[in-house]
Amino acid sequence: MDEVSSQDESDRLLTEAIIDTVRAPLVVLARDLRVERANAAFYHTFHASPAETAGRRLYDLGNGQWDIPALRVLLEQLLPAQRAVTDFTVEHDFPDLGRRVMLLNARRIGGSPPTDERILLAIDDITARQRSEESLRESEERYRAFSEATTEGLVLHEHGRIIEVNQTFADHLGYTPEEMIGHDVLEFVAPESRAFISEQTRQHAPGPYEALSLHRDGTRTIGELRAREILYHGRMVRVVAVRDITARKRIEEALQESEARLRAAISSIADEAWFTDAQGDILLVNDAVYQNLGIDPRSPFFRSIAEVVANLQIFEPDGTPRPPEQALLSRALRGEVLCGVGEVVRNVATGELRHREVSSAPVRDPRGTILGAVAIVRDVTERKQAEREREQLLDEVQHRAAELDATLNAVADGLIIYNPEGEILLDNSSARHMLDGMLLDEEYGHPHWLSLSAYTADGAALRPEDAPGARAARGETITSETLLFKRRDGTIVWTSVSAAPIISRDGALLGVVSTYTDITPIVTLRQKVEAQAAELEATLSSLADAIVIYTPEGEIRFHNQRAQELLDHILSTEEKPTPPQWMDAYARRPDGTRIAPEDSPSARAQRGEVVTGEVLVFHCPDGREIWVSVTAAPICIHENMLMGVVGTYTDITPLHRLQEQQKVLLQTVSHDLRAPLTVIKGHAQVVAEMLRDQQLDGALRESLAAIDRGVNRMDVMIQDLVVVTCWEGGSLELKREAVPLPAFLDELLRRVSPVMETARITVEAPADLSPVWADYARLERILVNLLSNALKYSDPGTPVTVRAWRAEREVVLAVHDQGRGIPPEALSHLFERFFRAETARATEGVGLGLYITRALVEAHGGRAWAESEVGVGSTFYVTLPVGDEEVTKA
Repeated sequence: MDEVSSQDESDRLLTEAIIDTVRAPLVVLARDLRVERANAAFYHTFHASPAETAGRRLYDLGNGQWDIPALRVLLEQLLPAQRAVTDFTVEHDFPDLGRRVMLLNARRIGGSPPTDERILLAIDDITARQRSEESLRESEERYRAFSEATTEGLVLHEHGRIIEVNQTFADHLGYTPEEMIGHDVLEFVAPESRAFISEQTRQHAPGPYEALSLHRDGTRTIGELRAREILYHGRMVRVVAVRDITARKRIEEALQESEARLRAAISSIADEAWFTDAQGDILLVNDAVYQNLGIDPRSPFFRSIAEVVANLQIFEPDGTPRPPEQALLSRALRGEVLCGVGEVVRNVATGELRHREVSSAPVRDPRGTILGAVAIVRDVTERKQAEREREQLLDEVQHRAAELDATLNAVADGLIIYNPEGEILLDNSSARHMLDGMLLDEEYGHPHWLSLSAYTADGAALRPEDAPGARAARGETITSETLLFKRRDGTIVWTSVSAAPIISRDGALLGVVSTYTDITPIVTLRQKVEAQAAELEATLSSLADAIVIYTPEGEIRFHNQRAQELLDHILSTEEKPTPPQWMDAYARRPDGTRIAPEDSPSARAQRGEVVTGEVLVFHCPDGREIWVSVTAAPICIHENMLMGVVGTYTDITPLHRLQEQQKVLLQTVSHDLRAPLTVIKGHAQVVAEMLRDQQLDGALRESLAAIDRGVNRMDVMIQDLVVVTCWEGGSLELKREAVPLPAFLDELLRRVSPVMETARITVEAPADLSPVWADYARLERILVNLLSNALKYSDPGTPVTVRAWRAEREVVLAVHDQGRGIPPEALSHLFERFFRAETARATEGVGLGLYITRALVEAHGGRAWAESEVGVGSTFYVTLPVGDEEVTKA
């Protein structure tokens, strides 16, 4: 029994500890609803004390303020019927605490016997929370009402994803709010503004800033944006207000454009322009003000009308000083409109007097209030002076009239002015000279329009009504019409006639002016040119080569008989009626590849290139091949004005066949000559071995060595013959690869050291030098030729230097010696076939080494040249293309 009591006491203490530590108000009620215990949270929340609470009925606490009908329902009706009641809401006005909203949770705590049953009542004051929720709902309702009422677009987005959007903005873009919610806000921003908007969002920029909105129909408008970060449902979001300022922008731009036009107009006028405000302060003047008053535009200007009057001496036209209050701008500010008022101003810089006419008026707003004044000042000093000089000018006009008459008589063309009836009113000496011998004296001055003795270009007599003057009298303007005039002596004068009516301001015909240009020399020259053209055509037609002259567009303008024969051979039957554009575009290259029309020689000549000796092959429909050498050049006049293209097609088919036969012969000769040389060299080596075995020496071994040298020399000569023939015939083949030059030179010098004084040779080439794009064997031949020449033509023991460097897309290789040098007159012939300078006559050789070197270098696309000074030495240069990745891929 004692153990049970002890356990109950322990449970009681634990329960009391739990009740005291719970933060929510808790009350333990006895069966009769008397308070057995309440925790500290209850006393604190409801401003009560243990003495006023313990042992008293719950309804009596606080002078009956807990006698709440809803609480009675809970405790007396709901709780007896069930074990526990959860989240029962009670609202009540407490005298001391005000209105409270409480969430009650009650549970019956069983006892033994049942009369010991208790009630645990937990009271959660949710007044503040409910008020916050109501405030939030009210805030949201206010936001929604405001967002729908405002004329600005409102968007709420979280990390760019739209949460809310008002109807105004959705309608503006052509969407519904539901269509926009959930989408990225950048979808509704024009692409050119998206990066800017993203940056402003990232920086949380409040604005205002401008961006382009993208409407559903693809149109764009200018928006002015302001943004803030706010707390929305417990998370930070960005609210953006968008105002459409497109119309405002257009108005601003129009205003700026209008102001710019006004300033431009003011600056462009020669008269002075003055603008003031209502207080008389100067707002704007144009450049003419500074110029006429002699003021530096960079210096400070007058600030007001008062300063202008104080610093300038202004007089009436009669010379009396003008009072300051009578300044014309001041009168305009008082409402006067003045037009052309004269005044005289003394220039502050030069002291000279300037005569001016001033027009001024007030500037008013729509209500009539004066906002300022404007004045336009015209400097009439020159006009005044002109009026004084009028008499002098009249004399000058008469003098000029005499000069004009003399000038007209000096004009080479005939000039005649007729009255409307065709009578001559005025003519110059050239016209009179032209009329002399054409018209009878009694006919001069009668209506004739110079139709007597006149003929058209085809020889028909000219009727008076068809004369240029008569047609001009009917309103026609005639320009450069050719007429023939027959003199009484039978000679013909070719003239170019122009005529035009003289019309008054009211449209009446005053007369006709006509000019007559003697073009007889031009016609004669034209006839000569036509004759020469006929001769040229006959000459071209007699040539054995095909000649074709094209228009700038590539159509055949002329071709000789040989060209026609070539066209008949190369064109099919259906193509013959229509001449081709750029005939050489029908050919192929010798390697069989087609030629693009724009790459044909004639098309290249159209672009200004001169193409010489390009070999093409025409494949005829009957299976034959016609090999031609094409030369094409542009026909230009007047500083490269293209008039056409001329192409020459030389039939080299027989030459091509001969070259093919030569190639076969060369290969045969090369093979047949090398075979016996190989036998001779082999037997010579066998004999040398036999002599070595028998230990014989002397003249026999020297003879064998001479045979070996002769065989080697003959082999080199055969190789030279093959290289020269292939190069000259265009069939030299190269097996290219990227060759690192420094390593190649080192390896080459090691291999030729038994037969060449390589100890004298020094190589200077950077280790990182770009490789060259070359045929390995041909490159060796180039260098061996240059090195052997340098060693051969320089004194023993003197150094030979090989240098290499890169220059843009090629590598330059230079071989320098300190030999005898080469005379200047021989330098230009060094690389010619069989040429040998006078200084090299005593050295063996036939003069093909440098010729072959040049051939191999040019076959690689490089160049070869030499520089030399007699008695100092020579340097031989060659260039080779760089063998980098771009070249090797090509």
